[in-house]
Parts: sequence; structure tokens; C-alpha cells
Amino acid sequence: MSVARSRILDLMKVQCRIFSMTFNPERTRTGNKILRQRLKGPSVAAYYPRRVATVKDLRALYPDLDTWDEDEDDRLEHVALMKLRGKGAPKKKRSGDGELMEVYKALTVAKLKMQNRKRSSASERSQSRQKHLEPSHAIHRTQFYPN
Repeated sequence: MSVARSRILDLMKVQCRIFSMTFNPERTRTGNKILRQRLKGPSVAAYYPRRVATVKDLRALYPDLDTWDEDEDDRLEHVALMKLRGKGAPKKKRSGDGELMEVYKALTVAKLKMQNRKRSSASERSQSRQKHLEPSHAIHRTQFYPN
């Protein structure tokens, strides 16, 4: 003998109220299982160590204090070298500010010097290769194939 569906639903309602569960007779996906779980935010935040003051923070607090940041100096040097090699960030839009033009000119001059050094060393290498490929006692091809 089977029990009526309405009686089973009433029993489920009472059961859910007693055990603090959600009544969901159609069994639709509600995400309740996730919402019942303990929050992870505090444990994730406690996993990472607290932030320690940096040189940048000290400069902001005490601007009159003379400090130097070795990491920042290394970064700036690396950026300058990359810019000389043509691998730096793209140029910003220039305005009528003369200061930007001076910096741009200085970088351009340094870049041209580096390119000239590369060209001169490349031409020296190609000349030395040609000397090795063409010995002085080699016979010219016109001696074998006269016109």
C-alpha cells in the first residue's frame, strides 16, 4: 500500500524544520550546499604573512629622510637598458614639454651609438670571414673560363 504524496511532503517539511534544512521537494539546484559551508576568506587571509613596510612606504611617511631603494634602482637600470635595446615600453604622447624632448634625444643618441657599434663589429666580422674564404693564392674563375 503506498502513501499519498502530500503526506510525504508534509513529513519532509517537518523533517526540514527540525534539522534546519531547506525544503526543496522539486530538488532544484539552489547552491545551498555551498552556502552552508564555512567561509574561506578569513583562513585564506591568515595564510599570507602581514605586509611589512617597504622603502616606498618610508619615503611616503618621511619625505625629508634621505633613503635609497636598491631594488628600485636595479629596476630603473633594467628599464633603461631594455629601452636602449628597443624592447622598452612604447613612447607616450609628447606634448610641448621641452624636458621630455631632451630625455628622448639623449636616449636616441645612445641608441644610435649602440647601433653603430653593432654595425662596425658586424662589418669587421664579415671582412674577417671573407679573408678566410678567399685565400690570396686562389685562382680567379676567369682563368678557367675565358670569354
